[in-house]
Amino acid sequence: MEWLFLIRKEDVVPVLELLAEDLGYRVRNKIIDYGLIYTGTMLRSVEVKRLSDNTVDLIVNVPYASAIEGGTKPHTPPFEHIHKWVVVKKKEVGDEAVKAAWRIIKTISKRGIRGREYVRDALEEFAWDWR
Repeated sequence: MEWLFLIRKEDVVPVLELLAEDLGYRVRNKIIDYGLIYTGTMLRSVEVKRLSDNTVDLIVNVPYASAIEGGTKPHTPPFEHIHKWVVVKKKEVGDEAVKAAWRIIKTISKRGIRGREYVRDALEEFAWDWR
């Protein structure tokens, strides 16, 4: 004997919202797990918005999110940004912070930045767990 269940849109939408929130949670966890926290701005910027009944946007609302996710080609980043990162993240000060910032800039201008793929990894984990 077959059973036919009628699933209404009103029943599915809350489930989709929970799934979307789960994905946002996983992206935040990857940012933490991969040590990508500098000031916490990127972590706080992760947002999940439902656009329609079947579309959700996952937003990491910082200008450098895609560079961290996918990496970059060699380029010369602004000294101020790198220096600030060295002071906050590496706890360097004074001349040592300046020297460290220039070493990092030199490396980025030769090699670029390796992507960390925190969103891709969260999506893979999410898909694997919901199989």
